[in-house]
Amino acid sequence: MSADRQHRASRGRQNQPRFCFLILWLLAVGVPATATDDHRLLLRGGSFDPVAAAKGGGISVEAPASRYGLVQFRDAASVAPGLLASVGARVVEYVPHNAYLVRWNAATRARLTGHPAIRFAGAFAPEYKLSPVLRAKSQESGLVRRLEILGFRGEDPRTLVGLVKKFAPDSTIVSADSVGGVPLLRLELGAATNAAEFAVRAAAAHSVMWIDRHYPQRLSNVDSVGPIQDNTDSGGNPPSATPIWDQDIIGTGQIVAVADSGLDRNAVHFSQFDGGNGLNTEITDAEFLEADEVGELFLERKVVGYFVQPGASPYDDNVSCGGSFTGYHGTHVTGTLAADGGTPSS
Repeated sequence: MSADRQHRASRGRQNQPRFCFLILWLLAVGVPATATDDHRLLLRGGSFDPVAAAKGGGISVEAPASRYGLVQFRDAASVAPGLLASVGARVVEYVPHNAYLVRWNAATRARLTGHPAIRFAGAFAPEYKLSPVLRAKSQESGLVRRLEILGFRGEDPRTLVGLVKKFAPDSTIVSADSVGGVPLLRLELGAATNAAEFAVRAAAAHSVMWIDRHYPQRLSNVDSVGPIQDNTDSGGNPPSATPIWDQDIIGTGQIVAVADSGLDRNAVHFSQFDGGNGLNTEITDAEFLEADEVGELFLERKVVGYFVQPGASPYDDNVSCGGSFTGYHGTHVTGTLAADGGTPSS
């Protein structure tokens, strides 16, 4: 249901270690399905066998010396990320199949090249960093005007800004941020800059991980009403097929439970409630509970209850969860369900 619908929120706080453990467990269960003896590398820009490609069978894998490389083990049984750390490589992320993206130097690469457990060790080539629409030598690639550049985790966003100033000085930088340690830059190219040419130059930079067309976000929550409520295609605005709302089920007086990464509970969207006795702006603080305990409920507040399971941390602070940052996911989800845009809920 859309965020401007008036709801009451009950706030359950997921046990963060359990939540992390669940994710890690799912990943571990998924390993046999991906860590196979398939020799393809599955990257955003395409899939290929790096050994065959090095022999002229696909995407070029040779590139100038790079701070980042791809290391593929011979088979699933050989996969040993500890080996990478032992020779000085820092793992950035796993790459199907049986490979890792690593940060290294020339000495580390030399130690891995020729190791009996390693099938391939090569630079993270510029070709890997380009979206197919930019890699294609076509008219379409030259017409792209909005781009998105991702850097490797830990790199400085200012480095990406410098690339734009160097190779596309007439362009406009829309935003330059670091999301969970990953630099993210969005820009609009100037009239004198060709997207494909700029992308090729930028892809050769050490700090760049991925370049793609940027698709600006468009808010279209109204499009979800028909499919959710009536199993029909999206209709007009306002929507016409609303059988749930037609039964006066619009969120008023209902309590919704959320188990997620946390909640920024003192934001105005979660601190106003009027149940008929006047506006109440009391904030509900987190309550630490044992696994089988039930916490206190405040039925005259917007957040009826905020329960933190053993070992978890309160509130939504973008902490690392199993190696990935939460991205304030809990606040986002709770906002979608029950936030009020400045108007006290009913």
